[in-house]
Amino acid sequence: MEPTINIIEKSGVYKLRVSAPGFKKRDFRVAVEDRSLIISAEHNVEKKEENENYVRKEFFANSFSRSFRLPDNVTLDRIKATYKDGLLNITINKTNAEEQEIKDIKIR
Repeated sequence: MEPTINIIEKSGVYKLRVSAPGFKKRDFRVAVEDRSLIISAEHNVEKKEENENYVRKEFFANSFSRSFRLPDNVTLDRIKATYKDGLLNITINKTNAEEQEIKDIKIR
């Protein structure tokens, strides 16, 4: 199941809010490739239950990937991402300058 994403445009910035509870910051990858913003995450969990008569192990995996074509009026090297309490926030500043085509974004 893909997370819900809200996109807000206001006063010189685009703001994306990705609702992704259950993930950890290290599960995400946010990057720009060929003027597309790519948001992906993968989370694997192993649950082990031991009892006197049995051992039960379960593996859970959850992943998603979304991409958005960026308009020409954004600054690629000033994209910021933060993750807290199940919400990934990405801020993209607007500009008219040409920028590089591939960039990984550090999540804070």
